[in-house]
Amino acid sequence: MVESRLRLRKRFKQVNNQDLLNSGFWVTNLCMIVATIIGVYLASNEGFRQAMLFDDINTTEANYYLRRSLMLELEDNLTLVKQKVTTLETAQYKRFDPSRDSLELDHYVWNSMQYSPNTMEVPSDLLAGARRYYRTIGVTWQQMAQHQISSQEGLSIVKEANQTVITQVLPGLQTDLATLKQQLVGFGVEVN
Repeated sequence: MVESRLRLRKRFKQVNNQDLLNSGFWVTNLCMIVATIIGVYLASNEGFRQAMLFDDINTTEANYYLRRSLMLELEDNLTLVKQKVTTLETAQYKRFDPSRDSLELDHYVWNSMQYSPNTMEVPSDLLAGARRYYRTIGVTWQQMAQHQISSQEGLSIVKEANQTVITQVLPGLQTDLATLKQQLVGFGVEVN
């Protein structure tokens, strides 16, 4: 044991510690440490910027497809309602017949939007316009089926709701989609 201690002391005496006393050694190591810190900072900053850009692109693309789907569903429902209005207007007795005049609107996109985090990014006037349209059509059709209002009065309300969608909601969605599409093209993303 004593012998191993002696060997260890002998080795420590042979170690050259002259570099630790040299100022060049300290300056070089200090420069390496500073360069490492700056490199890590710049790399993490660029990585964060790229992650934020990627998130912006994904969010914009999801918003585009969500709004496009809403617009297409509204257009389909508008066409369906117009067909039902024409059927009712051309009916012989112009009285609502539940067996002939029932109305089933498509609500897949509208119902799915409840679970999408991007729904609240849709401009509120467009979201409210779609909500009002669905509510007005549903309530009015139900009132006509229950003979609470006349078919003529109900059709007048439905036509007015259709006109609001045609003149305000759909053009608003188209303008909004054009803006989103332009942003996506700026990011280099192609959408249809």
